[in-house]
Amino acid sequence: DYFIEPDEIHLVGTSRDGGHITVVDVKTGATVKTIKAASGMPHLASAAVWKEDGTYLAAFPTIGKPLLTVLDLNALEIKKEIRIKGPGFFARTHDNIGQVWVDTGTDTVQLIDKKTLEVTGEVVPEKGKKAMHIEFTKDGSKALVSVWEDDGAVKIYDSKTLEFIKSLPFRKPIGKYNATNKKF
Repeated sequence: DYFIEPDEIHLVGTSRDGGHITVVDVKTGATVKTIKAASGMPHLASAAVWKEDGTYLAAFPTIGKPLLTVLDLNALEIKKEIRIKGPGFFARTHDNIGQVWVDTGTDTVQLIDKKTLEVTGEVVPEKGKKAMHIEFTKDGSKALVSVWEDDGAVKIYDSKTLEFIKSLPFRKPIGKYNATNKKF
């Protein structure tokens, strides 16, 4: 699992056996740094990446663990590990909002403040049904959350007020609802 950081200098990767993150120079292929991570596989491909006070940060869940890790991509070190309600799979954000939205493998999506790196809120699209894979509209004004069930839906929220807007019925919806937001 991997992603290429925003300045396209490094490939940040891990393997299924997990426990570490490897940073590789894209041009030379040389390992720049190996970073010890929590046991389990960091789900790097689902990382939310943003810039805060001139520093790029990436937040990603650890497969099978109730943990969101925030990696400082400039210093190449773990900035914080945040306990979440359950083992999440996706973390998402948008330049125009102040939180990272992370699914928890439960019916709850937790919101992490991008400045304080603290849990500051949550959304429960449908009690008792698995909520996952958050995406945003092009301008970031709306969040789209999949209710991943046979009788599921895509729930649409105002990303600033968290006000519920609309539900679109789907069977186990999961997909890239944010193609216009992929910059990196």
